[in-house]
Amino acid sequence: MPLRIFLTMIMCMTSLLSCNYITRQEAMQLNNTIVSINDSLYLKGRKFGTLVNESYKAKDYSQLQPFRINFEKFLDSSRKSMIGLKDIGGSESLKNCEIELLKIEKQMIEHDFVPFEHLTTSSTNDDVSALFDSIQNDAKGETDQMQKFKKLQEDYALRNGFTLSKNKVQ
Repeated sequence: MPLRIFLTMIMCMTSLLSCNYITRQEAMQLNNTIVSINDSLYLKGRKFGTLVNESYKAKDYSQLQPFRINFEKFLDSSRKSMIGLKDIGGSESLKNCEIELLKIEKQMIEHDFVPFEHLTTSSTNDDVSALFDSIQNDAKGETDQMQKFKKLQEDYALRNGFTLSKNKVQ
């Protein structure tokens, strides 16, 4: 009889540890999915800046709209993916924070990126500077949301037993 109890306890412990390992792996995978989205946001933002610079030099802003439309599709698709992700290891607040970040990015595109498409060959340096000033003002909300995300991400990693690497992707 004691052997049977011992074996049952071993099986229970193995099951618990195995489930915990699976949850940790799934939590890391969810983290990496979100980080991948954020890395893409960063790269797309840099690309937009490069395109604006090239457009300004050439006084041809026609290449901005196709890029912006593609960026919006990415945001919409990412938001839809985030909403559809199941809760893993208490990820709800992290996911909601990311969804809010995507919402902020979408608002920035509508408010800050679209006006660049309306620049013309006769647009002045002041016109362009005013648009960059608008981006800088609106970027505060983005920065604040990213700080909130980083804190939630650290808490999520701690709660799920994994450490974040420097680039936050596991």
